[in-house]
Amino acid sequence: MRPLPKYLFRRRKVLYEEVAPAVSGARLFAVCFALPLAVLASCTAPQLNFVQTTIDLPAYRSFLVPRPLLPFRATGSLRFTYAGEAQAGEFILFGSPLRAYRMQLLAPVTGALALELRFDRERMLLLDFARDSYFLGGNTRENRERWIDLDITPAEFLLMVSGRISEADFAAAGGRWISGKQAQMTVGSVTYTFWLDGHGLPARWNKMEHGQLLYRVEYREYLSVPTASGPPLRLPRKLRVYTGEGAPTMILGVREFLPGARSLNPVAFVPPAGREWRFTPLPSR
Repeated sequence: MRPLPKYLFRRRKVLYEEVAPAVSGARLFAVCFALPLAVLASCTAPQLNFVQTTIDLPAYRSFLVPRPLLPFRATGSLRFTYAGEAQAGEFILFGSPLRAYRMQLLAPVTGALALELRFDRERMLLLDFARDSYFLGGNTRENRERWIDLDITPAEFLLMVSGRISEADFAAAGGRWISGKQAQMTVGSVTYTFWLDGHGLPARWNKMEHGQLLYRVEYREYLSVPTASGPPLRLPRKLRVYTGEGAPTMILGVREFLPGARSLNPVAFVPPAGREWRFTPLPSR
């Protein structure tokens, strides 16, 4: 097993060490060069337009915040599992004020749009541009585990990428402080435990059910976002998600995070026009 060649990430050298997956030569060929010619020719990422809205950034300097950190736009590099196969590339992510999300994954080298994931609390639409296939269904635990090998809800996803949780959501889950740097909350049968760093932001947190670890998130580094006054806002830059003791299930490196950026492209749960899409059922376990 060997990592992707560094020349593939030469323009993103800073994030390479966090997201370059270990794959065999055969898989490297499949991921980087064996895309259909139609995809390479026509499937560059469409422009997602956005406007910058005003947001009270100083209110988001701590772990507990008055409201979710929405909307936002983020870009960076991502490694995760999709339909049982390792995927890696650059990503573009939007979070809407209505807690709907749209993430595009671009293929290495070509920059072609390879995958797009759209999801909210109820629905998920997965678009595979390399195969002209899609999946549309409920945002359920089974669907999440089958497609991305990780049971992460939209609320958990926002918590993961922002390192924040709203005071209302924390209180509704019976949130409590175990110590000055450790907090816990419970939603149904699931318990979340947070360990904070010296800045009062998560260093790591766990999701457990009936005493069994479902996954843990570890923050390796934070980036600084300037504010109009006072110190900058610290947001996650490098994080890893583990479902066990082995290699991480997901590695995410954020290059840019724009709080208040609102997409002008609505998160629609229908495949885009102009292609002959084929419905794909759930992948087998």
